[in-house]
Amino acid sequence: MSFKDQFLKAGLVNKKQVRKSNQKAKKDRKKDQGSREKLSVVHARDAKRKAEALKKAKRERHEIRKERERIREREEAVRRVGQILSANRTRFRGGNQKFWHPSPCRRYLLRLDLPESIAFDLHRGNLGIAYVGPKDVEEPDVVLVSRSVVERILKLDPSRILFHNASRPKDIGDQLLPPESV
Repeated sequence: MSFKDQFLKAGLVNKKQVRKSNQKAKKDRKKDQGSREKLSVVHARDAKRKAEALKKAKRERHEIRKERERIREREEAVRRVGQILSANRTRFRGGNQKFWHPSPCRRYLLRLDLPESIAFDLHRGNLGIAYVGPKDVEEPDVVLVSRSVVERILKLDPSRILFHNASRPKDIGDQLLPPESV
């Protein structure tokens, strides 16, 4: 038994007032039903939301794939540089010419004792100095490489080259530089 029936039975309201109240409630229910969205609108909105979510997920996957490719290319370049340096190093024995070059971390200078002919080639730009191994070691493994190898390494990893005289001196002839008296 509803409140309306109870009020009617108790005599607080009459039948006309109950009928009017029922009609008003029915109008309100219909009004609420009319303001609901159509199913086609709801489905379209859901489909649009799903499409946007798929697009976003695809974009994120693409970015992750690109990042993985960049990491792989960097690692491959490091490997390639190591292979190039180990295969093309110029061997030398100690000499009387002192040659100073920056350390891989660029904080201090390192000295190489080279034969005069190799020091001359470094000065002329025919050779360059590169390092193999980790950057922050106190005594890095330093190698001498030819100009063509230096140019290849500059394209892959320029930080590996410690010294290269890119601007070759003009007309100093075949004179050797005098050894330093240190």
